[in-house]
Amino acid sequence: MNYFNLIKSHRRLVIEQSLITAALIKLHFAVDRELVSFVNKRGYKISLVNTAEYAESLEGAIRKLKNLKARITMKENEIIEFQKVHKKEAGTFQKMIAQLTYYSKVAISETITLAMYNEMMKLVREQYKPHEA
Repeated sequence: MNYFNLIKSHRRLVIEQSLITAALIKLHFAVDRELVSFVNKRGYKISLVNTAEYAESLEGAIRKLKNLKARITMKENEIIEFQKVHKKEAGTFQKMIAQLTYYSKVAISETITLAMYNEMMKLVREQYKPHEA
């Protein structure tokens, strides 16, 4: 897996965690059928049969959410390991520009200044920092 796919995968997990966390917090305080449908479609099964099953299924969804946090941590460790391994591999400037252009879908000129390149790389690193809990 390449670095950008690792980052995209990590971001997808973090977004799911945020959405499901917010939904479960709201469901803890009030039953919302539309929100129950939302979390059910994402694999967090909430039962509306009766109050006892609702509470039990909500607890199950919270446990499943904790498993998602573990997956996020594992993905962050993969990213860190990838960075350690590939930090030693120095690519050519043209290769770095080609990769940046390919993955960002924005044409980067080879006449870019070093200062501009450094600023772009700071932005990329900030954007793709592993999620901290």
